[in-house]
Amino acid sequence: MNKNYFLKYITWFIIIFPKKGAQIIDDFFLNFVGHSFTNKFFLRQNLVKIKKIGNLSKICVLADVNLGDAIIIQAAVRALRESLPKATIDYVIAKSAKDLIEGNPMISNLFPVYSKSSTPSSEDIKNLKDILFKNNYDVVLNFCPFLNHKDVNLSQKKTIDYTGLAISLLNNQKDQMTKNHMTYRIYHYTRSLFERNNSNENYKGESIYISQKAIIDANYFFKKNNLHSDSIKILFNPDTNSRFTRVPLNIQIALLEKLSKLPCDILLDSGHVTKGIEQIILSSLSVEARKKITIIPTSIKLDTYAALIDNCNFFITGDTGPLHIAAAMKICKSKDFVFKNQTSIISIFGATPPKIYGYDSNKSGYLPANQKSSSFTLVSESDYRSIACIIKSSLTFKNENVFFDQLDVNKIVDTIINNSIFKK
Repeated sequence: MNKNYFLKYITWFIIIFPKKGAQIIDDFFLNFVGHSFTNKFFLRQNLVKIKKIGNLSKICVLADVNLGDAIIIQAAVRALRESLPKATIDYVIAKSAKDLIEGNPMISNLFPVYSKSSTPSSEDIKNLKDILFKNNYDVVLNFCPFLNHKDVNLSQKKTIDYTGLAISLLNNQKDQMTKNHMTYRIYHYTRSLFERNNSNENYKGESIYISQKAIIDANYFFKKNNLHSDSIKILFNPDTNSRFTRVPLNIQIALLEKLSKLPCDILLDSGHVTKGIEQIILSSLSVEARKKITIIPTSIKLDTYAALIDNCNFFITGDTGPLHIAAAMKICKSKDFVFKNQTSIISIFGATPPKIYGYDSNKSGYLPANQKSSSFTLVSESDYRSIACIIKSSLTFKNENVFFDQLDVNKIVDTIINNSIFKK
């Protein structure tokens, strides 16, 4: 059976049997697929494969196709570099992420290949085949579920695919006290493959690399819009890649109305997936609220956007790529500027599992954002959320609001008000 149809049947099952259906699905995936025996079996198989390869001087890491994936899967590069300091370690990512990943000193060669945010195009696969053929890697770590070794003419004996990682995530998801963020798990899973007894338990997350020009452009944006350096700033991102992770408009509008009453400036991001969402929100707000808001246009480059985030005290978003931009440590490529890295991250989760993608400084089992400030994950109770919802593209719920129905807007506002910056 096609796996997409299988996941759609799962959605259908949860719709018919809310809560109980989700619980049954979770029991199946977490306790059967993610059983410790299965986890150890796949780990052992991959260790045997690596041992047979022997020489590990040239390695390629294939990230998944999205922007956020390019940021968090850098964890595999870090783990490899710590385990194999002299190896050539190449990294394949989305073209959109190039300006944020370029400059990572742990990467030998960066290949921005993926041109789409859904699945690799035929042209992407052709380019990837060429890269893999020309470089003749000893081993390829494939973290892209839309690719298999046959797609790119790669020997299965040379490929470590994402299956072992997926089972590791399921296995660790059962324990609420165990950190199970995607980037944290990728780091430790990769270390377990290449240097089993020497893993760094102090792993804090990944970084992004920003040019001097982006810093200048961000400062110009603030000056042009009369946003003073000493004001409290909140950057609100209204858009995500999926309607099942996007906070419903009525809740976003209610939240921005409340935030506009605080002594702060609000930056509202433009919609890149939901085109024009920022204008719909703006037109629905009161006149007084609109006066507090500055729109970030779609023309702003991604590295400039990252520099804007660093100048904000708070960043509020759903589960999407910009969440991982905000959570990452920001480093200047030229080394002559030091970022604040003091943005408090507030992520609001819908369908997707919050412990795997969210950041929180206070909750057990969560990875804090790689910032010198607190991070928070807020989740609405829902009878429909299941670990299977991690595959957003296969969800068929007619009403996406079922994942946000019990979201408390006041709790989000209180999270901001209780920050020490408002108590000075």
